[in-house]
Amino acid sequence: MSYKFESDVIKALEEILKTETDYNVILQVGKEHDFKEFHLHSIILRFRSEYFNEILSSENIEKKDGKYIIKKQNITPQAFDAILKYLYTGHININ
Repeated sequence: MSYKFESDVIKALEEILKTETDYNVILQVGKEHDFKEFHLHSIILRFRSEYFNEILSSENIEKKDGKYIIKKQNITPQAFDAILKYLYTGHININ
């Protein structure tokens, strides 16, 4: 029974990441031709990553229309997508 619940929670979190519902973080990743904007949720980022907790707790973080704006040009969107899937679901796909 607990396994099904855990599985359902993981599926729900994965769906939240895919649908970008009620996001409050805009993360701009990559450069020019290899660029992607991710719409994320600060509560998940804060509790799953000390790195993001520090960024989101910073007094000088950029905000626009009530959303946190984070820019990461030193990583590819493909690599960051794998990190996000891990942060949201606890799973990582290594191919």
